[in-house]
Amino acid sequence: MKSDVQELKQRLNMLNCDEKLTDQIIAFLLNGDSRSSRLLLRRHRKQLMDELHICEKRVDELDFLVYQLDKQKL
Repeated sequence: MKSDVQELKQRLNMLNCDEKLTDQIIAFLLNGDSRSSRLLLRRHRKQLMDELHICEKRVDELDFLVYQLDKQKL
């Protein structure tokens, strides 16, 4: 069980979960409350997706800027 918890901590860390969120998820799981753990993971997923969309918009803007500079041959 201890190695399972350690592995889960590592996976959550890789997913950019902070220590507080990681501890909450593990506590819920250890208490048999997988529903609450799933809720926290879904919220974190939404946050990551929001960040991804912001980065995508930045990349699109950067691509457009490069395109415009190439068009001007600068």
